[in-house]
Amino acid sequence: MTGAQQKELEAVTKKLNEAYPELAQRIGAATTNAEDYAAAMKKACEQEAEELRQQQAQETYVEALAKRAELTEEIAKAQENVNLEQARMDDMSGWTFFGRLANGTTFEAYQAALDELNAAQAENEATIAQIEQGWADIAAAEEEAANQSVSYEDAVTTARQRTDRNGRTVRGLRRSLRGEEIGSGREVRHRGPL
Repeated sequence: MTGAQQKELEAVTKKLNEAYPELAQRIGAATTNAEDYAAAMKKACEQEAEELRQQQAQETYVEALAKRAELTEEIAKAQENVNLEQARMDDMSGWTFFGRLANGTTFEAYQAALDELNAAQAENEATIAQIEQGWADIAAAEEEAANQSVSYEDAVTTARQRTDRNGRTVRGLRRSLRGEEIGSGREVRHRGPL
């Protein structure tokens, strides 16, 4: 619509409002109802999106807790392998030990596997801590909203900003838990004996 057409429409609307004030009130009420409906729909959509995000966070959290137990068990096995191999190397004579060093040792492979598992455990713990911090931020924002004249939407927005400050998404955290490299679609597998 051009500027001239807009002015013409405004002039016609003004004349109709003056001639039929009752019609103007109905149009105003209809416009208000439409705006209220749009605002209510937007609020409902935002609330549904937040509920979905919370559900995904809950699922990721449960997966991370299961992964914690699995990694703890694998780390214990890997540490036992490292300890046994170290004891075996300590019992070797000098010539055997140096011969093994020249050809590489299973100790190095066991230690690399242990280091990789410890790194995975640290990342998993960071995931758990981030989700827990997000929940704490939301709870604090809800409490703040209850104690002040802040709307629920403003409180949730604040909590989301606090939660997302590291730029990691729940989807990224879930992929990380599954062992995928973020952004590559490749799966990362643990190397070395366990």
